[in-house]
Amino acid sequence: MMKLFNEKRTLNLRRDQIGKLTMIELNNEDWDFISSLHSVLKPFYWGTVMMSGKNYPSIGLAYHAVHKIKHFCTNGITSNNHIKELKKLLLVKLYTYFYDDIEQFQYFQ
Repeated sequence: MMKLFNEKRTLNLRRDQIGKLTMIELNNEDWDFISSLHSVLKPFYWGTVMMSGKNYPSIGLAYHAVHKIKHFCTNGITSNNHIKELKKLLLVKLYTYFYDDIEQFQYFQ
């Protein structure tokens, strides 16, 4: 993908095609945000893989995975504002689905 953007002027493209490529090209700030997003979503990915149950029973791992994700979202000192905000938003959803509903929380434990 980077090669496409870097070599867009050497390719046999029309001016409007080059313009479209330029419009969707990511800048450093975009890449920083994508990197932050990847870092924050990685524990959710592993929690999902862990609870998928493809290779082992998953019911016993559900509580552990959610607890680890909660710990990840509430801890970890970072100066990156993107990461702070993403963790805050994800923590709100985590509480909504697992902790705020008393009946759901009791069933979950």
